[in-house]
Amino acid sequence: MELKKVILYIVLPATIIFGPFIALSSPSMGCYQAQIDKNPNSQSAKDWQLTLADICLKTMRPEMAAEMYGKYVDRHPQDPKRAEALWLKAYAHEKAEDKHSTIKTLVKLFNEHGDTEWARKADEKLNKQYQYFSRDAE
Repeated sequence: MELKKVILYIVLPATIIFGPFIALSSPSMGCYQAQIDKNPNSQSAKDWQLTLADICLKTMRPEMAAEMYGKYVDRHPQDPKRAEALWLKAYAHEKAEDKHSTIKTLVKLFNEHGDTEWARKADEKLNKQYQYFSRDAE
């Protein structure tokens, strides 16, 4: 009976409290990314790539998020979600205060996906916030 109490009062709460920190830590994200890299073209890997990038962006790791969005963009040039992933990559660069990469990504989005809503947003952002940019700056 004593072991059950230890598990119930100490181990279970510790697991509930610290489990998410371990599961969402940067080393864990690296392990998840390594699994995606083994078979990056499966639908599951595509979905998880965006999910991991979203998690990194929401947990204040914009550099890691930009890298993960970049992998998605590079690996899936014909994917319908590519324009949105480029937008999110630019947003992650902006949060990381990397203006050059933000501009470069927004220009790429505008040039490659000019007929989408994401490209229109990129054009607006470039004209409002980054007026000194050159559209040839890829």
